[in-house]
Amino acid sequence: MSSVLWLILVGSCVTLTFSRCPADVLVMYRMVLHTEWSEEKFPKQYPEWRPPAQWSVVVGRSHNSSGELWRLGKLASDSVKLFVETGKADMLIRESAVQKRGVLSEFFAPPVTQGVGTTETQFFADAAHSKVSVICRIIPSPDWFIGVDSFDLCRGNKWVDSITLDLDPIDGGTDNGYTFTSPKWATDPRSRISPIRSRYPKHPASSFFYPELEKLPRLASVAFYKVKEFFLTKQINMDMRGESLKLVTRIGNTTRATVISKPSNELTTYSTIQERKLQRDRKRTLYGSEISAFRSKTEATTKAKVRNSSKKHHYRSKSCRVSEWSDWGACSKVCGFGEQVRKRKVIHFASKSGQPCPPLEESRRCRNIETCRNKTSGFFRWQ
Repeated sequence: MSSVLWLILVGSCVTLTFSRCPADVLVMYRMVLHTEWSEEKFPKQYPEWRPPAQWSVVVGRSHNSSGELWRLGKLASDSVKLFVETGKADMLIRESAVQKRGVLSEFFAPPVTQGVGTTETQFFADAAHSKVSVICRIIPSPDWFIGVDSFDLCRGNKWVDSITLDLDPIDGGTDNGYTFTSPKWATDPRSRISPIRSRYPKHPASSFFYPELEKLPRLASVAFYKVKEFFLTKQINMDMRGESLKLVTRIGNTTRATVISKPSNELTTYSTIQERKLQRDRKRTLYGSEISAFRSKTEATTKAKVRNSSKKHHYRSKSCRVSEWSDWGACSKVCGFGEQVRKRKVIHFASKSGQPCPPLEESRRCRNIETCRNKTSGFFRWQ
């Protein structure tokens, strides 16, 4: 009995040597992205139409050091370049499929169709893939985005329960544009991915250039919440005669028992083989069924949200949308009858099937009698 316990202790120590967090735990996290891009916070060149301020679909992954999505200070990959310039995630998805060992869970969250809003999704992490990366394109922009760069959810030998991170705008280094709506002008060769600050890049035309501020207001934040843990536990019991060995394995809510004869001569061999088998079974049963079920459910939910948000956005985009009327302007005549004008501007242009824009300017008659009373004309002034 003591030899069995000693083997279990040694196995546990070996496991902890290779991983700070327990290797027999699979963790489900919820990611919530909250965007705060408003005209009040960022009045300079704030985009109101063609297109208005909004955010792309959110792409993320849990991974190890070989499965990173993007890295501050490095050059953007072709897949990241395509995403930060167009919002297309096709190449990122294919890239993730190639990095099978480096990526555990790839996840997506629906786009936010306005400057201020919230979107969320869920994903898995384990001891071998404890880092999480996220990327979301700023629309419109040359190649700007927000994101998380390989944040480790395993801290101090335990999984983070909850944490919120502030997100600043980031330059992808693939386009030379300075403004939200600047024309495409490729950076060749590419620059390194770098943060955008209130005073950097130091150019008066830059949409995020606020030299009077020490730091830019918060553009967005992301929160990670631990939702659930799946445990793989082992318990070795000897029967009273000492003639058999029973191994009890629990994966989630499922318990499985295996009885092996003659443990004394084959204990070491059995422990090694059974440990490998358990790891394979764990991946097949837990990762296979749990992750597949979760991914199917999450993808269906995400697609539905994206589809619904797209439909709503499309519906809103059918007809022209205009701002409120401005105040009436000054009368065109200083004395007598004149004209006053007020205006409004287009927020969103109509599609082909939508209602056209209403008049953007109105006028009305006005008169200044008091001014006329105080004014004498040389033509009718009798000396």
